[in-house]
Amino acid sequence: MEENTFINVSKDMMSFIEKSPSAFHVTANFMDLLDDAGFVRLNERDRWHLISGGKYYVTRNDSSIIAFRMPAAEGFINYQIAAAHSDSPSFKVKENPELTPDIRQAGFPVPYSTSGRSGRSRSRWG
Repeated sequence: MEENTFINVSKDMMSFIEKSPSAFHVTANFMDLLDDAGFVRLNERDRWHLISGGKYYVTRNDSSIIAFRMPAAEGFINYQIAAAHSDSPSFKVKENPELTPDIRQAGFPVPYSTSGRSGRSRSRWG
């Protein structure tokens, strides 16, 4: 990947992450991206009428999303699936992190006090 392309993709990804503090935001932001790319939203309770080469997505509880494209050619032999999740386990920065003044003034990266899904505290350097 060319360096400028890598930098632009990285900036786009960071922008997406900043706009997506929860699974609900992630889903809404992905819906916008898919709508812009010509995907059609389906309702999981309806009977779907899919066409060859069509692009579709479906959501559940506004916190999960599945997108797919139908093969354009007849006789395809398999689907390829990529999956990820955005809800948990996740680490959230605490509202009042315990930061010591000596670390902040020493010029080191500031450790963010985080809480995992199970409630355990962990430190993450940022």
